[in-house]
Amino acid sequence: MYSTSGTPDLLVCIKGHFLAIEVKAQNGNPSALQIEHIKQIRKAGGIAYIAYPSGWDKLKDVIDGLLEDRFNLDDEVELK
Repeated sequence: MYSTSGTPDLLVCIKGHFLAIEVKAQNGNPSALQIEHIKQIRKAGGIAYIAYPSGWDKLKDVIDGLLEDRFNLDDEVELK
């Protein structure tokens, strides 16, 4: 299965909230196009992050917050 370049790896809907996650290796770097897609998703009201292995606990907190209706979007884009 293939997707358009720059599209985040995971596109999820949780309780009516659109969540996009670009998954990177700990030493990986997102492309300029991936960063632009994350910005555009956030601008449109979606929730989007670049997630690294060291940030899995933060990502879990985001998902738990959405499931429990207590999520607040912050300015942080990278979960490290």
